[in-house]
Amino acid sequence: MAKHILVDWHGPADYHRDFRELVENSRNEIDFYFYYDRRTGASKRPGRQTCLGNCEQCFFKIPGSEEQFIPISKAIEIAHDLRNEGYIRVDLTPSDSFGEEILNRGDDGSGYRIPGIGKMAWTSGVSLALSGWEIRLEKAWQIGYRSLIMNGHDIAGTVVPFKGVTRASVLRRALQNIKQWNEKNPDKQFDWGFTFTLRSDTCNPMAMGKIAEWAVENGVRVLRFNCFADFLHNNPEHKNLMPNQKDISTMYETLAMLHVKYIDLPMQFSVSEDFGDVGIEVIEPYIPEEYRGKKVGICRAAWRLFAITPINGILRVVGCVDRMWPYLGTVEKIDGFWTIIWDLERVEEMRQARFSGELSACFSVES
Repeated sequence: MAKHILVDWHGPADYHRDFRELVENSRNEIDFYFYYDRRTGASKRPGRQTCLGNCEQCFFKIPGSEEQFIPISKAIEIAHDLRNEGYIRVDLTPSDSFGEEILNRGDDGSGYRIPGIGKMAWTSGVSLALSGWEIRLEKAWQIGYRSLIMNGHDIAGTVVPFKGVTRASVLRRALQNIKQWNEKNPDKQFDWGFTFTLRSDTCNPMAMGKIAEWAVENGVRVLRFNCFADFLHNNPEHKNLMPNQKDISTMYETLAMLHVKYIDLPMQFSVSEDFGDVGIEVIEPYIPEEYRGKKVGICRAAWRLFAITPINGILRVVGCVDRMWPYLGTVEKIDGFWTIIWDLERVEEMRQARFSGELSACFSVES
């Protein structure tokens, strides 16, 4: 079986359609990330419920609407009602798949997924480095998770100029615990993957090669790259860290080179669609055949990909799943059942903006 670079896929880029027709006839093909609880850190919440991290660049920290949430029981009720309406791809996306609350409910519903990987859990790594990690992994296995993904930050020796990220020592401890689990449980094997956020200074062969070497040495099953964006607009210095088109083209060239270099090893590379498609043609021969020529790299956000999250007390449907913008609808309870009230005029504005060139690829940093 051929080994491929794993890419994001949220359906065809069929922007010629009227969104009403898409909702009426293909709502089962629309992806929703349900960010029902955006609280992070440990100080404001009892127990080990969140990611226990405090990254200053976390996209959950919507300016003016931080730390908002709805109870998980209500979130499950909402997801159930929306699925019954045909939106079958509404999945719970907590700040950490290993928060005790979500693990104890036993509801996987994970919005964290990459085509080509089994049922996936995302974690900051903190909960798997603390005592009780074996219990958490057992619960995760029973829920159905088979792949564990962490953000690597600076664990591979690359510099991360942000505060609050999970320390490399904690990530190493978490990884060691996962390996220990696999050694003790031959019938309950987890794959592990790491995501690294690339900036303007790391979209190059030297930085990406260093990360890849570390990943190979540590038996990483999936090595994923995503693109840095200053979603919070809270630090002018961060603007210079956002990759430009030349950086992104270099990233794709490097990714193709690394894929060929490690083709005989079991590790697979994965790339987020948030880089856009500038220069993506160099990896086209290496992505799964079913996605070739399908405009991979152009984010389907605000068309076939949305997020649901509470913002200032309103449960909103938003376009970008990272920036939590623009507002394209609300989720409301009508006649005892939860339903989506779409802002069809705004969705149409976004569709037309794609045709005019005002929006292209990832629009998460557009004003």
